[in-house]
Amino acid sequence: MKYLAAVVKECLRIAPPVEFGLREATESFQLNKYQVEPGQLLLTHYPSVHKHAFADSNEFDPDRWYEESAAYNTKYANDQRNAFLTFSGGGRLCAGLKVPLSFPLPPPSFPPPDT
Repeated sequence: MKYLAAVVKECLRIAPPVEFGLREATESFQLNKYQVEPGQLLLTHYPSVHKHAFADSNEFDPDRWYEESAAYNTKYANDQRNAFLTFSGGGRLCAGLKVPLSFPLPPPSFPPPDT
């Protein structure tokens, strides 16, 4: 089940179901060369964030999320996993975060063999 969760996360990292997120700044801070003040709105393009926060970002590899894999602590050790924004974050975290893995999978069914 852990590897399935890694596969789902990797699918959502590569192709997030929502492209943009809008947040309101609650305190002032510097963002690159811009000064952001409380009350200003910030528009985040999730695919861009995901592209720049992960090593080999165009490569589909669930091992970047699977803690038991060797690549998790080597190849992907410097990934900024907290930049995974598909479900937003903070106090307004999407309620759908656990939905993809919350339903039990039905047992596989195979048609009876031709006799």
